[in-house]
Amino acid sequence: MIDRSMYLYRRTVKGKEYLYFRHTALEKLVALPLDQHSVEYRRAYDGCMRRVEQSVIAAKASPTLEPQRNVFSQDSLAAAIDVYLKSALFEKLRPGTKYQYRRTLHQLREKLGAGRLRDITIDVVEIHTDQVAKAHGTSVADRHLRVLAMIWRVCRKHPQFQIRSLTNPTSDAETHYSVKQKHRPWPQHVQDRFMERAPERLKLAKLLLHFSAQRGGDCIKMSWEDFDGKGLVVRPEKTHGDVAAEPNYHLCPRPLREALERAPRVADTILVNAFRKPYANSGVLSHAIRRELVRLGLAQAGVRTFVMHGLRKTAASDVASLGVGAAGVKSIGGWRTDHEANEYAAYADKRRINAMVVDLWDAELARKEADNEGSRPGKKPQNEITTRTEMGNHVERTSDEELGSH
Repeated sequence: MIDRSMYLYRRTVKGKEYLYFRHTALEKLVALPLDQHSVEYRRAYDGCMRRVEQSVIAAKASPTLEPQRNVFSQDSLAAAIDVYLKSALFEKLRPGTKYQYRRTLHQLREKLGAGRLRDITIDVVEIHTDQVAKAHGTSVADRHLRVLAMIWRVCRKHPQFQIRSLTNPTSDAETHYSVKQKHRPWPQHVQDRFMERAPERLKLAKLLLHFSAQRGGDCIKMSWEDFDGKGLVVRPEKTHGDVAAEPNYHLCPRPLREALERAPRVADTILVNAFRKPYANSGVLSHAIRRELVRLGLAQAGVRTFVMHGLRKTAASDVASLGVGAAGVKSIGGWRTDHEANEYAAYADKRRINAMVVDLWDAELARKEADNEGSRPGKKPQNEITTRTEMGNHVERTSDEELGSH
């Protein structure tokens, strides 16, 4: 039976829901009918899958771009693309990233390939990426920007391009894509219910994602060989498919350590799907967690609430609340820059300072209230009332003693 729920992307704009087919083999999103049980939906989804299959077949038929030195000059962008394709920087990319970049390089060769690399200015870059954004979407435009940046980086040392003394034109170029809504950390009640009701394989996935603080793509690759009983060897994959040169070692917090000790080892990888096989990619695990959240009533289909990546944010929030600062947050999540780590640390500091200030404020309000009570007209201060009562009792006792002596 064909699974027609993969590669789906939902968006809600001004209360209206939209459903799209999203796959790296296609340049842009394809709108689908909302009713997934309708004939129209099946036809549209199957049509998208045929386009994906055709793209994959075409990519296998011509896996690399053939050098075209006979057509383009040796200092052209096309020649620079050939140099980049043979570089170590390109070779260490993931297969999926290579596939995407080859498509981008093909488009760059067609549009700008004849021009000299040194003549590509920031204006040329921005005009090109603006056109790509309109035709194929903002994320594709930014991929063109990234690829151009790497071509320039690789070719700086090659004298035929004469760009050693020039500034990379992509450095200050405008990007197009922006995250409209950040992923939300999972509140404690969501975590508790998920751990009570979810299948064991997804419970283990939740603990690994949360307490390793790594991305889904890194977690699905973690093997039992990476766990030594105390910690995990982590090989974080950078944002654009570039794997870190040296692995990191992370000690596991107690909940994760105990879960790993109890978990059955049914495959080489720690995480497995319902068929006890490794996950094909992080999107499959993300969809599984999302479906479980919807089933448990913790999320709503078509509405942006809690997702798999939110567990990485949960870990950052947990660590930041310990007061360890940006350095502590980075040591857990593996962020390379201080920007995002500082956000979590600053948020935790604000909450901690806010709690301290409110405690002082409450104490000051209580002091003022006590002062106001004591200064009301017709009401004696408590210490004065006590003193006069004691004096009256002393007078009464003295009078009784005098009467008794007579």
